[in-house]
Amino acid sequence: PKIGTLEAFNTDGLRSLLYTIKIPSMKEKTLRYPGYAEKMRMLRETGFFSDIPIEVGGAKVKPIDLTAKLLFPKWELEEGEEELTVMRVIVQGEKKGKRLCYTYDLLDYYDKNEKTTSMSRATGFPCAIMARLVAQGEFQYLGICPPEYIGREHEAYKKVMKELEKRNIFYKESIVEI
Repeated sequence: PKIGTLEAFNTDGLRSLLYTIKIPSMKEKTLRYPGYAEKMRMLRETGFFSDIPIEVGGAKVKPIDLTAKLLFPKWELEEGEEELTVMRVIVQGEKKGKRLCYTYDLLDYYDKNEKTTSMSRATGFPCAIMARLVAQGEFQYLGICPPEYIGREHEAYKKVMKELEKRNIFYKESIVEI
């Protein structure tokens, strides 16, 4: 399907990566239709995301609660409405004296047969696959394990990718010398 023009803006999706992988520069961006980021900025700057209660008609209300109540129903997908998930990971660095750029691309679509959103597929399947690997003793990291640690266990990583491919979720990898 044709998507049209999108805008990219910095967001906070790096989570544990900021603490577990020591590299000098990381960025995470989100794609949305033009104007989205400015609308969110306006809502934030005018207090719609505040959790400090204000009085409205004699009742104490947190602006964030009102904002969620108004916006979430508008953002819900209609029955059978299709969506997609796009992700690109770019890693640049030096390996064996060569400057390399690794790019991993994911493009996943709504599954019409299973009536499952791409976001559900792209997030839920990896979790379920990892849970199975842990239950079967094939991934034995102790304690809290952020997702990026899976890459440290090459065999577990390969199994996750193979299981995702069985579910028609494919990451395209390219490596170029820079």
